[in-house]
Amino acid sequence: MGRAYEQMGMYPQALQAYQSILAFAPHDPALLALLGHLDAVSGQPAAARGIISQLQQISSGKYVPTLYVAMIYTGLGDQDQDSHGSTKRTWSVVNTWSICPRNPWQIRSGPIPGFPRC
Repeated sequence: MGRAYEQMGMYPQALQAYQSILAFAPHDPALLALLGHLDAVSGQPAAARGIISQLQQISSGKYVPTLYVAMIYTGLGDQDQDSHGSTKRTWSVVNTWSICPRNPWQIRSGPIPGFPRC
C-alpha cells in the first residue's frame, strides 16, 4: 500500500503504511529501502542518507542487494554520488531487465539520466 501512496504523491499516507510494517520487521533491508526512497523523494534527504547508513551496517552481517541503496540514491538524484559507484552498475543491470515502459523497476526508479529506456 505504501508504494501505491508514494506513486500518487501521498507521502504522509505512504510513510504511515511503511512505518506500520516496519513495526513488525524494523531491520528488514527491503522495507528500509522503500522508506529511504520515500524519504528521498519527499524532501527528507538527511533521513534517506541515514537509512543508507543503516543498510550499510546491516550489510556487514548479511547480504543486502545493491539495488536497495541504489533506489535511495536515485530518489535523492545522486546516482553519481555513491562512494562505490554501485548505483550506476546496479541500474545498468536493472535496465537490461526493463523490457517495457510499464515495468515496475522503471516505475520505482523514475528517469535515470544516461540510461536508455525501451
